[in-house]
Amino acid sequence: QVQRGGSLIHMPTGVRIGHEGIKLPESATEQFNPVLQVLPQDIDCDYSDEGRLGSGASASVYRGLHTASGTQLAIKALNVQDKGKRAQMMNDVRTLMQVQ
Repeated sequence: QVQRGGSLIHMPTGVRIGHEGIKLPESATEQFNPVLQVLPQDIDCDYSDEGRLGSGASASVYRGLHTASGTQLAIKALNVQDKGKRAQMMNDVRTLMQVQ
């Protein structure tokens, strides 16, 4: 579900994705461990053609860097206005959070 202001919320888990980063509900900290808070201002992303790692039907993936830790990231960028793409992204996030 898209909230006012553009944040996405996955209703079954309560996971929120928005301008403040990824936020888990307090009840999820035991379920999803370890929890890493990644804030948008801590990410340096190369959205140029050279930084593009790949693209598919619903998104493109770009090279990024978590500046606080120096960890390389893959940043998935998609149009969240499209309901089908939004649902797929939330499924992807849920799957990634369950992988240990």
